Amino acid sequence: MGHNIDISSNSIQALEYCQENIFGNFYCSENELTSLRHGPKIVDGACSYSQNKITSLDGLPQKVDDNIFIEFNHLIENYESLFLLTGNKDILKYKH
Repeated sequence: MGHNIDISSNSIQALEYCQENIFGNFYCSENELTSLRHGPKIVDGACSYSQNKITSLDGLPQKVDDNIFIEFNHLIENYESLFLLTGNKDILKYKH
């Protein structure tokens, strides 16, 4: 496993200038994100976007080697009962 990136609890509102490839886990929880655009495209570990204000899965990484945690956001209206995507290697054939 490579290096984890943890930018949680920083009041981040956008993922502009984020690395495209993360060689480890990517933690971006407890921020002010409303969108996943400009985020990483490949994460070689787990990915956490919990406790933000995300309203859409647009911009979700194309490949994640572990779980994606995205609970406690504003997805409920568009994605009922979606709180945790598990075992999702290469799942992202999702199109909104």
